[in-house]
Amino acid sequence: RPGVLARRGPERAVWLTAQWTEISPGEPVEFILIGPKSGHDYEALAVTTATPQDIRDALLFIGVPPGRPVDYAALQLWPRGERVAVSLLVPASLETGALTGAWTAAEQFIISDETDAALPEKGFVFTGSAPDPDSPPDQPRCSADTGDPYSIISLYNESRSLLDVPRLAPQGPVYGTQALSADRAQPPGTPLLVRMVPLPPGDGTRSVEL
Repeated sequence: RPGVLARRGPERAVWLTAQWTEISPGEPVEFILIGPKSGHDYEALAVTTATPQDIRDALLFIGVPPGRPVDYAALQLWPRGERVAVSLLVPASLETGALTGAWTAAEQFIISDETDAALPEKGFVFTGSAPDPDSPPDQPRCSADTGDPYSIISLYNESRSLLDVPRLAPQGPVYGTQALSADRAQPPGTPLLVRMVPLPPGDGTRSVEL
């Protein structure tokens, strides 16, 4: 599918093509990655060419089951699911199939006001996004693919995001407290690769229904 590569076996990972937005150092960041239909590039690090639904299917393909997003009406305050490590590669050069550069954890791009340091590298929770109630029964879609903010990786607890932060982070209290690191900023439109690797156990046993 466009912009997505998924492999099972020893490599067991998903790779995405993306590009840097026009966000500047010090500006608030609410999303690591958004889909191509999203208009939230002013508060996101990168936009991928892949659709949220295709990314969700790719993670399922490599054996990572979706969990459950937050649902405040149902008093489900924590995102639940398997952890996925996300890293970004800014290629030093793109030559005939050869990539050079270093993979950097997505958390390293974000500075927290609370600690004045990068976010801890604990991975993101694959909630799978809330289902879209208006999608056909024979073709279910996730709401990350059908409605705003078209979030793939959020930095606050967003029910419509594919991946969420592994902590309590309601949007109101955390808004404006997480900003782009000046050391990690890139020119607008810089091509990126995004890599998603399930953290052990990554098979659905990390979280269970009680």
